[in-house]
Amino acid sequence: MRVSVTGDSNEESGVSAVIYDLAGPIDNHFWSKDYGSGLVGVGVVLMCRDPHLNFKRRVRFDRKDRWVDLDIMLDLEEMKQLGHETRKAVIVARIVEEVPAVLRKYGIPEFDEPRFSIIGYSTAANTVRRFRRTSSRSNKNHIRATADSEREENV
Repeated sequence: MRVSVTGDSNEESGVSAVIYDLAGPIDNHFWSKDYGSGLVGVGVVLMCRDPHLNFKRRVRFDRKDRWVDLDIMLDLEEMKQLGHETRKAVIVARIVEEVPAVLRKYGIPEFDEPRFSIIGYSTAANTVRRFRRTSSRSNKNHIRATADSEREENV
């Protein structure tokens, strides 16, 4: 099963950095999973725009392609106030809550929604947490190496 996470957000929201952290681990987690032939994949779009633009939430199930696309609407002011790790935790919680609810709504035949909801997303959230721990260590090493090379260039 494919699970794609992308976004449409204002730069100052910090959502694009979270998408960068989440998209790969979530897609990799679900890639080898099989929840039945009724659904090939889910596309999640994290929407975080100025509320004055009046964006509306889109949810669509394409029966022919067996694909669900949905928007998760995030509050721009809230996202701007949060640090990266807290923002990531809020977004993961919203994904874990909203994706199974949308899939339940459609009652997709030949799709094991209970197993997907219970096992899939809770395990994916743990995968993201493990990724966060390992990537934060490698990011610190990358930042340290970048700072060292910048110092050498300035000498």
